[in-house]
Amino acid sequence: MKTPQRIAIIGYGAVAQAVLRHLAPYRTTGGRDGKAVEVLAVLLRPGWNAKPRVAAAMPVPFIDDIGQLIALKPDLVLECAGQAAVKQYAEAISAAGIDLLTISMGAFADAAFHASVTGKALASGSQIIIPAGAVGALDVLAAVRHDGIDSVTFRSTKPPKAWMGTAAEKAVDLANVTEPVCFFTGDARDAASAYPQNANVAAAVALAGAGFEKTKIELVADPAAAGNLNEITAEGPFGKFEIRQLGKTRPEAPRTSISAPLSIVRAVLNRGSGLVV
Repeated sequence: MKTPQRIAIIGYGAVAQAVLRHLAPYRTTGGRDGKAVEVLAVLLRPGWNAKPRVAAAMPVPFIDDIGQLIALKPDLVLECAGQAAVKQYAEAISAAGIDLLTISMGAFADAAFHASVTGKALASGSQIIIPAGAVGALDVLAAVRHDGIDSVTFRSTKPPKAWMGTAAEKAVDLANVTEPVCFFTGDARDAASAYPQNANVAAAVALAGAGFEKTKIELVADPAAAGNLNEITAEGPFGKFEIRQLGKTRPEAPRTSISAPLSIVRAVLNRGSGLVV
């Protein structure tokens, strides 16, 4: 068995809990498929121990200090806590030479912050990793951008309840939507900033492809939506592709597709694989 990957996790919501559940078979006490993962700690906000929490799928210590996490010297930190956590911790993690995988890539819509974090990563030799999350085609976009992309449109359609608690409530009466309503059209930078909990995928599409300003975003509330429907259309010298992905969600996380935590698990296990797909 190879040396176990040493990872830490930021956050302990539905996504982090799912990641721990899927990584449990790869614990260093046994591992699976020749891969082994050691979860060193889960970083939470101060005061976390005052709240009842769901038991983790594997024994793992909870901490509330980023300095303590960095001192553990993980190979990889998984961010599962939102854009605020990325803004709070990413620079320190990258500067310490630790790889960071983040699902809240909407934080990089802040151009100055994006430049600062990537600069620290380059200086320390670490990487910031963006997983596929709830949308496919990021690998295709990242490949064809080297020959140019003329246009990219990302359309996200979700049930009205998935947009509740966001800026969408000011744009449309979500409780009384009876047919599909496109309540936002703009570029990826504005979408990721205005809808931090729902439009991280928009930022992922922009980072993989044509950039924030050149990526058109459409956000839709549809009472007939069977889940989170993500659609990407891209054109350029390479040709054209259209991808539709309907992501199912769980009741405890109606805004997050089930595939999001699974993409994190894939990225972690790929780092310990002899063959990477």
